[in-house]
Amino acid sequence: TTGPNDINELKNNLDDLKEQLDIEPKTLEADKGYANTKEIKEIEENSDTECFIPLPVNSKKEEDKKAGIEFTYDKEKDEYQCPQGKALKLKAKSVKQGNKYYNVYQGADCSGCPLKTKCTKSTKGRILKRNVIQDWIDKYKQRMQEEGPKEKVKERKTIVEHPYGTIKWMMGKFHFLLTGKEKAQIEFDLYATAYNLKRLINIDNMALLLQKAENYTWKRV
Repeated sequence: TTGPNDINELKNNLDDLKEQLDIEPKTLEADKGYANTKEIKEIEENSDTECFIPLPVNSKKEEDKKAGIEFTYDKEKDEYQCPQGKALKLKAKSVKQGNKYYNVYQGADCSGCPLKTKCTKSTKGRILKRNVIQDWIDKYKQRMQEEGPKEKVKERKTIVEHPYGTIKWMMGKFHFLLTGKEKAQIEFDLYATAYNLKRLINIDNMALLLQKAENYTWKRV
């Protein structure tokens, strides 16, 4: 990817894969850096590809949980209830933040609450943001907790992280020496070729590999 991070690159990479290989993969696996729920939802709803991408932990939600603060969502009323039984009412709908849209809920009666110092510093009351596709996200999270998806995530790490770590080790402390996207791609391809040869030599007998290369029908370009 050419962006500062991978969060908006999932669908772009999938589209590139389809174009280059002329296939539509049955499954799509990636790390948390690609966990764009909007794109995952779009891919699964508009194709036969099933995604297995773990979602990052909501640090604020975990912090609340440790402090004994958990909010319950009432879908019928479209509001949250805090552990003290107070309601957080809908304040705004479809508020854009980054590449996501949220509904905003706010507590109107937080004064005198015994949990306030642990819950919020705001004088206006606790504010919660709910992703507009949160219902879908909850179902996706539930699916990712099943044994099959958990095994796929684990398997991906053993397959994908090895080349990444090894190539970084081969490059040492140096970044790409060549400048420009095309030249940097050529440099990376050389590292990838060296890695593939190293793996082949470790997996198969060197003499047998040389024999296979000698008997291979090479195509002239």
